[in-house]
Amino acid sequence: MFKAGTWEELRMIAEKNKYMSEAAMAMYELNADEIIRQQCMAREEYNRYEKMMARKLAEADEKLAEANEQLTEARKDAAEAARQFEQERSNYEAEIARLQELIAQKQN
Repeated sequence: MFKAGTWEELRMIAEKNKYMSEAAMAMYELNADEIIRQQCMAREEYNRYEKMMARKLAEADEKLAEANEQLTEARKDAAEAARQFEQERSNYEAEIARLQELIAQKQN
């Protein structure tokens, strides 16, 4: 009886002897509460794990949204800097052209 590794093996051994059958049934009933307790603990652990993963996923989503906002702002800043650069370049080119025209007039 003590060599049985599973309840099925124990049941097969106990089928041949009434006393063993009663002992096996008593052992099963005593252990059934433990099995149910372990199943409940496993379910609670699973629920905790799922809640933790959902929380981490929500945190990751928040960080991603924040990073996307920062990226959008950085792109806007870069576009504005490029626009300002082009405006200044255009102003310098106009000034250079004006100065070159003045030089050409003075040389004539």
